[in-house]
Amino acid sequence: MSFDGHLEGDAIFSEGEEGDAFYVVRSGQISSSTDGNHVGDFTHGDTFGQESVVCGMPRTTTAVATTDVVLWRVPGLIYDHLINRVLAKAPADRTDEDIECVMAATRANEFLQSLDDEQHRSCCKYLSLKNFQSDDILFNQGDPGDSFFIIRHGAVKVEQDGQSVALLKQGACFGHDSILNHEPRNATCVAGEGGADTFVLTSVHYEQTLVDDDALTAALTLEPEERSDHDIAMLLRATQGNPFFTSVSTQLNRDF
Repeated sequence: MSFDGHLEGDAIFSEGEEGDAFYVVRSGQISSSTDGNHVGDFTHGDTFGQESVVCGMPRTTTAVATTDVVLWRVPGLIYDHLINRVLAKAPADRTDEDIECVMAATRANEFLQSLDDEQHRSCCKYLSLKNFQSDDILFNQGDPGDSFFIIRHGAVKVEQDGQSVALLKQGACFGHDSILNHEPRNATCVAGEGGADTFVLTSVHYEQTLVDDDALTAALTLEPEERSDHDIAMLLRATQGNPFFTSVSTQLNRDF
């Protein structure tokens, strides 16, 4: 960890760059933007840049000093170690600060972005880490569906009836079809070349955290034009994996 000093107008990092460190503001102010549009500011004590470090993805924002700033620069390996320590704890032992740390680290994930804050918090309370070497089998076609996965680093090969059908990369989530439909796995998943590091949520915690029958019922009683983006995201999660719904567009879930 080291101090970084920057003058007003300096770019700390740019959208699309590799994320090799995250930052804590000691003094001054940072402005964050995406595609030229302002998305937020960071001041004393705030952290930024951690999402791309943890998820192994390019920077999704540009960060620019709007005043002279002093920053703590924390290399990605240190932050990875911190997240690993948090997720090694039993859920009951995780503090609010632990959960906030995991939430900040996973906020850039597309699937987790679809959750409201309470669902995201609950999900991060129960997430665990599981690492696989090249060609390790995560699960076999026909196995019971007992876990949901999000790829943190690496890639996962998907095979059906012995044939390769897909390659899932960082940020992809899988395994929820069999949980939602209470059916055996419909494919075999194997760690790709270089292995795969994954966030894992058990089927019990997936259903407790992400499948709210009362909320689903409430969303279905609304007229299509009354459904919020959150309602639609929840309906998409609940119907994902159903052969009929996977064959149609998001618009049908909005109008159904």
